[in-house]
Amino acid sequence: MSVTEKPELLVTDFTDFPDHTQLPDSDGAFVKNFQELPQSILLTTSVRPILDQLHPDGQYCIGQYSGIYQGVERPWMRWWDAEGNLLLAADERVEQAELAVEQAQSEAEQERQKRIEAEQRIQALEARLRELEGG
Repeated sequence: MSVTEKPELLVTDFTDFPDHTQLPDSDGAFVKNFQELPQSILLTTSVRPILDQLHPDGQYCIGQYSGIYQGVERPWMRWWDAEGNLLLAADERVEQAELAVEQAQSEAEQERQKRIEAEQRIQALEARLRELEGG
């Protein structure tokens, strides 16, 4: 094969190729999903009453989230606040609260262990002091 010839490529696995959001257009801008806007409108109108109750200030928006959600990895339409923070779904808020409780319990147990160790050191020092005073 000469330098000017292009090698023939046989592609059998498409899993490693980027999706449409990762491919720049000819001007360098990333291609947007044409269904993203209609999907966001449908999702917004269907849950707007709930969102208005949760965020009466109206400081939320919808956007794409790429990652694992409900055990599935893919791009998802998710809610965000005005600062760009992901608004957690109910099950995610429950999981986060459970983790916070577990962490608080773990910290309380560590403090309890430290207190026990400190009391044991105090008792050992008191015993040593009595020994020195009596000796």
